[in-house]
Amino acid sequence: MKRLTLIFAILLTVACGGAKKKQIIIQGQQEALQTIEHSNSELDLAIGIDDEVRSNELVSVAQRERRVNLSSKGMIFDVTVTDADGFEEYSDIRIKITKSGIEVFDGYAGRVYGDFECDVDKFFPSKKNSAITAPDDVLFFVDLDFDGVNELITGRSPFAGSQRNLPSFGSIYRFDDSKYTDATDEFTSRCEVFNEIEPYCFIVDYRNKSIIHYIDGGYMSGGWEVYKYHNGNYAYDRYVHFERDNNGDNVNVTVSYNDGRETYTISSMSYIFDEQKWQYE
Repeated sequence: MKRLTLIFAILLTVACGGAKKKQIIIQGQQEALQTIEHSNSELDLAIGIDDEVRSNELVSVAQRERRVNLSSKGMIFDVTVTDADGFEEYSDIRIKITKSGIEVFDGYAGRVYGDFECDVDKFFPSKKNSAITAPDDVLFFVDLDFDGVNELITGRSPFAGSQRNLPSFGSIYRFDDSKYTDATDEFTSRCEVFNEIEPYCFIVDYRNKSIIHYIDGGYMSGGWEVYKYHNGNYAYDRYVHFERDNNGDNVNVTVSYNDGRETYTISSMSYIFDEQKWQYE
């Protein structure tokens, strides 16, 4: 069977005079054409076979619930999108996950605001220099306790993060006895870093078995906390702060521990800092 790339968009017209249109885009590669269940409208899909994609074909839909099945990494994701009661421009996401015909998860995945793109490929973020960064989506998989089995992170809440305008993930599920079970209290009671899982700011460093929380700043200056994992426990290890000069060529790095600090200057090679910044200690 030819591999199909399904890219579709559901354009929801909010039912009020002159209201702006809200759209939720769900995309991903699939082995076969999946289905959308709907209650009162006909949906047309923009289907692309190989490189032929008609992704700009949108259909206006006035309905409360939208569903779609996506597949990736041997898992099938049954995504249900509903209008959030009492919250105009917000939508609630619920996802059922099956693997090899067995249901492994069925629960609330979070709330999204306005135009939002849900990409199944982001559910499995790739490693970059041995680290995985939390994506901006409704869920993702990552190994928090370095035992070789991914936890499921979900429960997205808009604007709940400590960083400006970022959402936060509030639910952690552990794969146990052939299904994902809620382990949120277990992880948050073991370390405070799991209370603020935010896109782009929560990093898992597999090489050093560390959890990193980027807590302030941007490209020119910023800082993050590092928590080391050892024998089943997470412990605060250090705070790393950096500042670039006005040209952005040189980077001054200060690493603060409980019992002292160290400083570095990376001269004329700021790209090296960008590639290795999670490793400084």
